[in-house]
Amino acid sequence: MRVNGLTKGFFILIVFIVTLAFFDVLSPYYSAILWAAILAVIFNPVKNKIRTRLGERNGLAALMTIVIICLIVFTPLAIILSSLAYELNLVYSKLQHNDTQFPTVVASLFAHLPGWARSFLADHNLDSAQQIQQQLSDAALKGGQYLAGSAFLIGKGTFGFTVSFGIMLYLLFFLLKDGPYLVLLILESLPLSSYVKQHLFAKFAAVARATVKGTVAVALAQGALGGFAFWIAGLDGSILWGALMAFLSLIPAVGSAIMLGASGHLPLRHRPNCGRAPLSSASL
Repeated sequence: MRVNGLTKGFFILIVFIVTLAFFDVLSPYYSAILWAAILAVIFNPVKNKIRTRLGERNGLAALMTIVIICLIVFTPLAIILSSLAYELNLVYSKLQHNDTQFPTVVASLFAHLPGWARSFLADHNLDSAQQIQQQLSDAALKGGQYLAGSAFLIGKGTFGFTVSFGIMLYLLFFLLKDGPYLVLLILESLPLSSYVKQHLFAKFAAVARATVKGTVAVALAQGALGGFAFWIAGLDGSILWGALMAFLSLIPAVGSAIMLGASGHLPLRHRPNCGRAPLSSASL
């Protein structure tokens, strides 16, 4: 059998090579494509309600849905990131001027350690707050030098993120606008029965909605509870630690428990009531 003068096997080989090249071109944008598809699945009911209110104006409904997504997802994220940057600057300033309770915390911690642990820390020059601060300062200096030397890579990464974000919004618009038609084309191209195809897509949509909504809701709840508990306990940088808790809760299995060490130093400073607040929020 010949297809446009080529044998069938050679034609299949060409299609395979072109497909690999196509996926290689798309490889830098896999995450943008995936998140566009997930957001389209999650917010498609919202778009349908807006379209009904606008008199079946599908394009305008998709555009308004993207505006809503930016308002309820990206705007709060930008506010949190700006607050996080302020908290990081505040913590850095206090560390730079030695305006912290770090020496007291370290002294209390060492007093409760067994002898073998104190000997181990002494062998590695970590038996005093001054030595620990010096090593942290050296590490921060090296990190700053590395970041300064990697300015081009950081700029490249920022540009790549901006491009990926734009691609995600562009693709999200068309997935919201023409999503049902595109899904129908994909399902028709699959060599499966109609029941299996419909069931497969329904399962994918349900799992995507449940996974994203559940993970994000749990992360936000843990971060909000933890930040509020740290604020009640009187810790500096409560927004910073709350955001860190929200991020760490996305790590499977162990993420939520990583912050327990941060609240453990409160009872060591003879403030057991303050120590209970973060620990209670972590338990919740």
